[in-house]
Amino acid sequence: MALIWGNTEESRKASKQSFEDKIIQLLKDERTVNINYLFNLIKHSSNLLHEYQRIAVGLENLVDEGKITVDEDNNLSLTQITVLDHDELKDQSVWEIEMREKEIQKKKEIIRRYSETNPLL
Repeated sequence: MALIWGNTEESRKASKQSFEDKIIQLLKDERTVNINYLFNLIKHSSNLLHEYQRIAVGLENLVDEGKITVDEDNNLSLTQITVLDHDELKDQSVWEIEMREKEIQKKKEIIRRYSETNPLL
């Protein structure tokens, strides 16, 4: 898989994150996208097999993580779950919940570092 995503751990992580961000943004804009549409976007690429592999593996990873779903017609959409938010049930995408959780963790880390450098506050 190193050839698909990159040679170093940093490049693999960046490539996977970039792929995920592009797919999620596309699904946010379009709501549903057919897998064939994704393959048509790259049909003029000089590295066609490489790009097909990247899309196939990347989509498989996103499905395994529960961020997207694929229906029987090969249409992609964001995975939605129902959550209780301010005394009402709302449908929210798994991806949005994960991004909110990451943002909270970042803020907690900033607060922790700040409290270590300024223990009187």
